[in-house]
Amino acid sequence: RFVLGKFSIFHKPAADGRALLSIASLNKPGTFDVQAIDLQRYSGLNLFTVLTGPMPGPDAVDELLACAQVLAQRLRGALQDGRGESLSPARTAIMRNAAAAAPT
Repeated sequence: RFVLGKFSIFHKPAADGRALLSIASLNKPGTFDVQAIDLQRYSGLNLFTVLTGPMPGPDAVDELLACAQVLAQRLRGALQDGRGESLSPARTAIMRNAAAAAPT
Protein backbone atom coordinates (compact mmCIF):
# COMPACT_ATOMS: atom_id res chain seq x y z
CA ARG A 1 0.00 0.00 0.00
CA PHE A 2 1.36 3.39 -1.01
CA VAL A 3 0.89 6.49 1.13
CA LEU A 4 1.42 10.14 0.32
CA GLY A 5 4.50 11.31 2.15
CA LYS A 6 7.72 13.25 1.97
CA PHE A 7 8.10 15.48 -1.10
CA SER A 8 4.34 15.07 -1.85
CA ILE A 9 4.92 11.78 -3.66
CA PHE A 10 3.70 8.29 -2.82
CA HIS A 11 5.83 5.81 -0.88
CA LYS A 12 5.43 2.13 -0.10
CA PRO A 13 6.85 1.75 3.40
CA ALA A 14 8.96 -1.24 4.39
CA ALA A 15 8.48 -2.96 7.74
CA ASP A 16 11.00 -0.57 9.34
CA GLY A 17 9.13 2.50 8.03
CA ARG A 18 11.68 3.51 5.39
CA ALA A 19 10.45 3.97 1.83
CA LEU A 20 10.82 0.76 -0.11
CA LEU A 21 9.38 2.16 -3.35
CA SER A 22 8.30 5.64 -4.39
CA ILE A 23 6.06 7.01 -7.13
CA ALA A 24 6.41 10.48 -8.61
CA SER A 25 4.40 12.05 -11.41
CA LEU A 26 6.06 12.63 -14.76
CA ASN A 27 4.21 15.96 -14.84
CA LYS A 28 6.39 18.73 -13.42
CA PRO A 29 7.07 19.20 -10.57
CA GLY A 30 6.50 15.46 -9.98
CA THR A 31 4.27 15.86 -6.94
CA PHE A 32 0.67 14.91 -6.26
CA ASP A 33 -2.08 17.18 -4.94
CA VAL A 34 -4.47 14.79 -3.20
CA GLN A 35 -7.19 17.44 -3.16
CA ALA A 36 -7.24 17.48 -6.97
CA ILE A 37 -5.84 14.05 -7.84
CA ASP A 38 -9.10 12.80 -9.38
CA LEU A 39 -9.25 15.87 -11.62
CA GLN A 40 -5.62 15.69 -12.77
CA ARG A 41 -4.32 14.08 -15.92
CA TYR A 42 -0.89 12.46 -15.69
CA SER A 43 1.39 11.72 -18.62
CA GLY A 44 3.01 8.95 -16.63
CA LEU A 45 4.39 7.76 -13.35
CA ASN A 46 7.96 7.18 -12.28
CA LEU A 47 8.44 4.25 -9.91
CA PHE A 48 11.79 4.06 -8.20
CA THR A 49 13.68 2.62 -5.28
CA VAL A 50 16.83 3.79 -3.56
CA LEU A 51 19.71 1.36 -3.25
CA THR A 52 20.75 0.41 -0.65
CA GLY A 53 17.44 0.38 1.09
CA PRO A 54 15.43 -1.75 3.46
CA MET A 55 15.80 -4.89 1.31
CA PRO A 56 18.52 -6.32 -0.93
CA GLY A 57 18.77 -4.60 -4.33
CA PRO A 58 17.56 -7.48 -6.53
CA ASP A 59 14.58 -8.04 -4.21
CA ALA A 60 13.76 -4.32 -4.34
CA VAL A 61 13.84 -4.44 -8.16
CA ASP A 62 11.53 -7.46 -8.14
CA GLU A 63 9.13 -5.63 -5.81
CA LEU A 64 9.29 -2.53 -8.00
CA LEU A 65 8.52 -4.55 -11.14
CA ALA A 66 5.63 -6.38 -9.46
CA CYS A 67 4.08 -3.09 -8.32
CA ALA A 68 4.66 -1.53 -11.73
CA GLN A 69 2.87 -4.41 -13.45
CA VAL A 70 -0.15 -4.11 -11.14
CA LEU A 71 -0.31 -0.33 -11.67
CA ALA A 72 0.02 -0.71 -15.44
CA GLN A 73 -2.89 -3.17 -15.49
CA ARG A 74 -5.10 -1.06 -13.24
CA LEU A 75 -4.36 2.17 -15.12
CA ARG A 76 -4.33 0.53 -18.55
CA GLY A 77 -0.80 1.78 -19.06
CA ALA A 78 2.43 0.39 -20.44
CA LEU A 79 5.72 -0.26 -18.70
CA GLN A 80 8.67 1.65 -20.09
CA ASP A 81 12.29 2.00 -19.10
CA GLY A 82 14.09 5.25 -18.38
CA ARG A 83 14.54 5.84 -22.11
CA GLY A 84 10.81 5.54 -22.81
CA GLU A 85 11.18 2.16 -24.52
CA SER A 86 9.01 -0.86 -23.70
CA LEU A 87 10.36 -2.64 -20.65
CA SER A 88 11.88 -5.82 -22.07
CA PRO A 89 13.10 -8.94 -20.25
CA ALA A 90 16.66 -7.95 -21.26
CA ARG A 91 16.28 -4.50 -19.67
CA THR A 92 14.75 -6.08 -16.58
CA ALA A 93 17.77 -8.39 -16.26
CA ILE A 94 20.10 -5.38 -16.56
CA MET A 95 18.20 -3.64 -13.75
CA ARG A 96 18.47 -6.71 -11.49
CA ASN A 97 22.19 -7.11 -12.23
CA ALA A 98 22.88 -3.44 -11.53
CA ALA A 99 20.98 -3.71 -8.23
CA ALA A 100 22.98 -6.81 -7.27
CA ALA A 101 26.23 -4.94 -7.97
CA ALA A 102 25.21 -1.88 -5.92
CA PRO A 103 27.30 -1.37 -2.79
CA THR A 104 25.62 -2.45 0.44
